[in-house]
Amino acid sequence: MPSTLHTRGLVRAALPPLGLAMLALGISTEALAQSGFSTDIELVRPTFSPKSTAGVDSPFTGGEGVLNLGVQLQFERDPLRLIEFDRVAGAVVRNRTIAQLGASYALSDRISVRGSLPIAAQWGSEIEDWSGDGVGVGDFTAGLRYQFFEGSGFTLGAHGDLLLNTGTRSRYMGEQQPRTHFGLLAAYEVGPVLVLSNVGVQTRFGVDTKLDFVLDDELVWNSAVVVDTPLDGLAVNGEILSRYGMARLFTGAAETSMEWTAGVQYGLSDNLRLDVGVGRGITSGYGTTAYRGIVGIRYERRPPPPVEEEPDFIVDIVDIPIDEPDEPPDEPVVQTPPDGWRQGELARQVDNVIEIRDPIQFEFATARILPESIPTLRQVAGLVNGDARIGHLLIEGHASEEGSFAYNYDLSIRRAKAIFEQLIVLGVHPERMSYRGMGEVVPVAMGSDEASLEKNRRVEFEIIKQYDPNETRPSRRPPVLKPDIRLPWNGEDKAVDLPPPLPEPKAKRKDLLEDDGEDEGSAPPPTDETPQQPEPVAPEPSEPAEQPAEAPTDGSTEPAEDTGTPAEDPAKTTPQDGPDPNDPFGGESRPDWPPGGQ
Repeated sequence: MPSTLHTRGLVRAALPPLGLAMLALGISTEALAQSGFSTDIELVRPTFSPKSTAGVDSPFTGGEGVLNLGVQLQFERDPLRLIEFDRVAGAVVRNRTIAQLGASYALSDRISVRGSLPIAAQWGSEIEDWSGDGVGVGDFTAGLRYQFFEGSGFTLGAHGDLLLNTGTRSRYMGEQQPRTHFGLLAAYEVGPVLVLSNVGVQTRFGVDTKLDFVLDDELVWNSAVVVDTPLDGLAVNGEILSRYGMARLFTGAAETSMEWTAGVQYGLSDNLRLDVGVGRGITSGYGTTAYRGIVGIRYERRPPPPVEEEPDFIVDIVDIPIDEPDEPPDEPVVQTPPDGWRQGELARQVDNVIEIRDPIQFEFATARILPESIPTLRQVAGLVNGDARIGHLLIEGHASEEGSFAYNYDLSIRRAKAIFEQLIVLGVHPERMSYRGMGEVVPVAMGSDEASLEKNRRVEFEIIKQYDPNETRPSRRPPVLKPDIRLPWNGEDKAVDLPPPLPEPKAKRKDLLEDDGEDEGSAPPPTDETPQQPEPVAPEPSEPAEQPAEAPTDGSTEPAEDTGTPAEDPAKTTPQDGPDPNDPFGGESRPDWPPGGQ
């Protein structure tokens, strides 16, 4: 709903249209006969703090040395109207375009300073006597923020701002006396969702007009929700902005202003963000609009990484004569690899992990891989492409505890993604990899010293799927890995390497038997339907009997040895003098052959 100023019928009848302004600001009626009055009606005020939205502040500083610059443009329809006897007399401010310029700078990881200045143009006023049409500047704001807590997803801070009375008089852009604004800032991050909330008090020199409008101290309460979308760099947000006159708190009068906004944020690059949004008043308090359009651009500059200066050395050169035999030929200097690593080895597979000898190096506070780490990634790609048993590789990024949880989580994701993309460029098929970031929540070393922090800044390569020698690749998507792909981040064509084929599964012994029907000594393989012959029963020892020699079944004339016991079934007799060269099992344990002694 558009904002309104209400006047009481009796007073409005007795006073000229400027009576309200005269009493509200202590200015004579004659001085305001042809202009508006000096009050700041703006409701949506950007702060240009890291992760803040169009009108809601954040407790984040971004880290020492981080500079944020921005400009936000708004078009507002009917931000101030006059109502007489419950009837809209017209728009005091009909159209308003405002540009708000601002900057924020982090003095340390917890303290930042900021400033902003609005410039506005107004036209189309329907109340000529109170018109504020024209161009002017608003009150300059200078502020200080302090982040005092961070943990478990919550970040808390406080702010104090001074609004100097630099605004153009009688244009509804600034006030005659300085004001203060101080309060608490809160943020909660969980996954892709960021919740912001501000509550504070704005103090001013107030006047009770006795005409249904009191310009006095205000309670300010703003909240926002920002949600990252699956589209890279795109987020959506919604805001509720409100202020309540302390003299008539929550009464719904002209001092109670509430408005909603909704918009999108899009990262044009790592340090440039575009904001677009719309809004509309919820109440008819002053400063709310019939509709509002918002466009903003923000730039974030991070300090360059520190450059370590080389220490100054004083070198004394002394000639020491040494009697030596003929010098041997110069040998190349070879750097000794760390214990357990072979010369020239930068990556190796240990169980379900690919270990790297040296950490992957990135440009400070970015996801840009430094050239000295490319050879390591080239060997990782070689391990993956050279082993068909590696089914899927997980790239996992980790960060140290400097900075906020949200910043470290985002940085670890971006760095893992950069390695994922580089391995594709080096020939690894994207279907065989995935990546994720874990931020700072899985440290490998405890402590705040640099050695511990350096160990926690790492990238790990875990093989989460390995094929067994007897296992074949599943037929699910993708049914076949293709050597020609398109890069996911820009659509360019790229040729990648395919893994070698898996080794053939080991054949089971029963598969070695082949019945070709031509071997005289062969017999059909045993089946479950073949009856088993009973074991022969030996006679009682008291009645030994000579067993006649049996003729050998293979045609030889050598008699069988008399053992005093019944001869075993020839079908169950195994060779005693070594394996039968015709035995497909090589003399090892095998089923009865031929089955049932047949």
